[in-house]
This record gives sequence, C-alpha cells and structure tokens, in this order.
Amino acid sequence: MHAAVYKVRPDVNAVVHAHNPMVLGLTLAGKKIKTTITDEAVLLLRRIEEIEFKFPGTTQLAEAVAQAASRGARAIILKNHGVLALGTNLLEAEAIVELLEAIATIEFVCYTLGREPPEVPPEEIEVAKKYWGI
Repeated sequence: MHAAVYKVRPDVNAVVHAHNPMVLGLTLAGKKIKTTITDEAVLLLRRIEEIEFKFPGTTQLAEAVAQAASRGARAIILKNHGVLALGTNLLEAEAIVELLEAIATIEFVCYTLGREPPEVPPEEIEVAKKYWGI
C-alpha cells in the first residue's frame, strides 16, 4: 500500500497510516470530511479521497490507494479501516493525520449540536491559494 503511493506520487516522501476513530465514525455515518472548515485545513488537507473497504495487505487495497493518490489526495480515508496521509516529509504526513482527526471532531460537535459545519468562504480560500502558492 505504501509503496503504491510512492510509485504514483514522486512529490510524496512520507506516508503515515493511522486509525482515526472520529474520521472513521463520520465516514461510516455517511458524512464527508470537509477540507474547508478551518484555515489550517485549507492549507494542509486540500484534497481528501475516500476508498471502499479492501482487506489490508491485498493487491486490491494497494491499487485503490494508488488510484486515489494519483488524483492528488493528501489524505485517503480507507473505509472501515483507517487513514493514510501523504506528505513531503514525515512531519507533514503526521500533521495531516492529526489535522484530519481534529477536523472530524469539530464536524462531529457541529452535527451533534444540530448544525452543518460552516466553511471558510470561497473568496478567502482564493486569497490563501494566492498567498501560500497552493
């Protein structure tokens, strides 16, 4: 699975795999994790892919992960399993895993209180893209 990412993404030098309970809980409940809830998410997460369950260690999982990675994902949610974070270095990949769980927690609180999580306005996202060159 990890090697499959490196084959399709020369910009990725680190892959972190974790089992984030809030991310999985929201995903299994049919909620999509949003990349635009906070400024930090806009800058770091950018694109999240989600793949259906494939048993760990199988060629099918590696192929599905490679496809998701090739679409530019920085985080890949493995349904009923965990997450992968793709970074230019280990610190960035770990930060993506942690931020993904933090965003899922924020979204869970909003949903629990009966609210849709508000997102950063699109015009501000454009400002961030220009300012940070993303």
